[in-house]
Amino acid sequence: MTLNRGFTYRAQIGPDAAGRRVRDHLVAAYAHSSSAVWHTRLDAGEVELDDLLARGDETLQNGQHLAWHRPPWDEPDVPLTFDLVHEDADVVAVAKPAGLPTISWPRYSS
Repeated sequence: MTLNRGFTYRAQIGPDAAGRRVRDHLVAAYAHSSSAVWHTRLDAGEVELDDLLARGDETLQNGQHLAWHRPPWDEPDVPLTFDLVHEDADVVAVAKPAGLPTISWPRYSS
């Protein structure tokens, strides 16, 4: 496995999140991580609010921009093979392994 380049998740704050604290919003919007994990990420400088480091206790306002800069993580190589199941003039059917991209995306290009 090799480290990827990380990823930045960006969101514009809408009226439903306005008035929440940054940390509370992150926990609600990204429920895969606990409040303690978001606290650690905030302390590590991974979260920005309007291009400034967020502490977590800021109150969100409608229209602000929130970004989480996820650091690089180990990611398995993308499989590059598949089995052709059927092909005719109208249809091509393949059996692809999990992880094989089905759409073009710069992350998968060389």
